Amino acid sequence: MLANATVGAILYTTYLQTLAGLHEPSGQRTKRVYPPPGFGACFGAGFVAGSVQSIVAAPLDALVVRFNVAEMLEGGYKSIYHYSKHKLGEIGVAGVFSGYTLSFLKVCATNPGRGTGG
Repeated sequence: MLANATVGAILYTTYLQTLAGLHEPSGQRTKRVYPPPGFGACFGAGFVAGSVQSIVAAPLDALVVRFNVAEMLEGGYKSIYHYSKHKLGEIGVAGVFSGYTLSFLKVCATNPGRGTGG
């Protein structure tokens, strides 16, 4: 749950910072932004935020897919962190990012203009 909240915070912060860079009035500290950002600025900010979110979430997704309670209990792991470190070392970088392109495209396609991930 903490990891999910962290990924959400990274997504939202990246979206807001990118939007402020693409649309200057969005970077102002005001209650309402006028003129509102256009489609291009929202799409660009959403695409960047989705890209960053998919890179950050890839190792977590890889662990969730490979998580096996019986293996964790019988493997003599001290904690979930020890299990995660062992599993990530076992599958390597290539395993963590396998299927990344499809996930990247899904997140980027569902994110533009909304500021929330898919």
